[in-house]
Amino acid sequence: MEHTHNTLTVYELQYRTPSRKTHALTLFGLVSIPYFSQIFLSFLLWQQPIPHEWLIGEWLINYQGGFVRRGLPGEIIFQIAQRLSIPTAQLTILVQTTILSVF
Repeated sequence: MEHTHNTLTVYELQYRTPSRKTHALTLFGLVSIPYFSQIFLSFLLWQQPIPHEWLIGEWLINYQGGFVRRGLPGEIIFQIAQRLSIPTAQLTILVQTTILSVF
């Protein structure tokens, strides 16, 4: 009686192609690690009473002092924050997180 073993040779192990499951897990890891890192960092920023002005300063350039080319995002954030009674710093962090998670 002959026993067959499902053993692979060194050559077969060296040139074995990964399965679709391995590719899916690798892709999930490459996508999810930056995404969850961004969510974690946003959570930390949200907990700060006043975030550092450099983190949100460029986002809050608006049209209050006159027309500025980069003023549209800041004007939109100010208007939404004013209408919804949300602190502008927290709304800015929310906008940053949303934009970064889309890309």
